[in-house]
Amino acid sequence: MKEYGLAREIVNVLHSPAAARQSEAEFLRVSSQRKAPSEMPSLALRQPMTSIELLADARLARSMSEARRLVQQRGVRLDGQRVRDIHTQVALPMGDELTLRVGQRRFLRLFTLDDEESNTDDYKTAATD
Repeated sequence: MKEYGLAREIVNVLHSPAAARQSEAEFLRVSSQRKAPSEMPSLALRQPMTSIELLADARLARSMSEARRLVQQRGVRLDGQRVRDIHTQVALPMGDELTLRVGQRRFLRLFTLDDEESNTDDYKTAATD
């Protein structure tokens, strides 16, 4: 619990008491309650792909081999459900969203673009570590 107090004090000094409370609540929600963070990178899914292709394309794994190992070691979840097969196809209906979780700390929101949005390249695929 000392770590929480130190982190809260640092955020309190650098930002504000409200930001410190908000940061602590978000940390507890993600780490202790194992829920998805309120903010996370997003990726537009244009076509169905396998789970390992998705991990590699989104840069959540450095290679297809690492992506394969992550799935085989049961470190990947789609909307809370563990991905057990490296050949699992990830496809979304138009306008739907999924949360991809890799390990305990890496999250990615997957979404689809409607036909009008898919013709423009104005969006970014912000999948970062």
